[in-house]
Amino acid sequence: MKWYHERRFGLSFIGVCLAITALILTVSVAHASKPIIYTSKHNQLALNGFDTVAYFTQGSPRKGNPDISYTYKEAVWLFSSDKHRQMFIAEPERYAPQFGGYCAFSVAQGTALQGKPEYWQVHDNKLYLNRTANIHNRWLERQSILADRANSNWPAVLDGQLRSIVRQQLIEADRLRRKKLEKLKSH
Repeated sequence: MKWYHERRFGLSFIGVCLAITALILTVSVAHASKPIIYTSKHNQLALNGFDTVAYFTQGSPRKGNPDISYTYKEAVWLFSSDKHRQMFIAEPERYAPQFGGYCAFSVAQGTALQGKPEYWQVHDNKLYLNRTANIHNRWLERQSILADRANSNWPAVLDGQLRSIVRQQLIEADRLRRKKLEKLKSH
């Protein structure tokens, strides 16, 4: 009987410890989450104040007017004209950048870093931002593969728990590449 009580106490103690650990992890992940739309720490401006609709209608970035704004997903969006504002209000998911304005290449790699409005591309009627010219060029070279990977990472990447998933994807891709190389060498 003594053994039963000691074992029961031991199991319940472990259960309590696991529950506390899970609670701590849940709270820390909740605090680590990034907003769904990237904004500066200093203001709530999406796209650093650029007009997201202008990428589609004018084919270039254009600064928005602070007097023509709209709040969507806790971010303030600026527009260069009231017409652009109305277009965005009617179809925000069409005009908002993919991955909330975070760098598309970074999201594909499993991290959520700032996208810059000057490194952009509209492809298949979707706006993608990247963070540097070099990163943007790398994105353009392998866009279809990286877009698929970024889509599978989004929005989980905002919680910062994606590194292990991405690491597994990279290991699998490397394994397939090596297998393909071995096959080519044997012929």
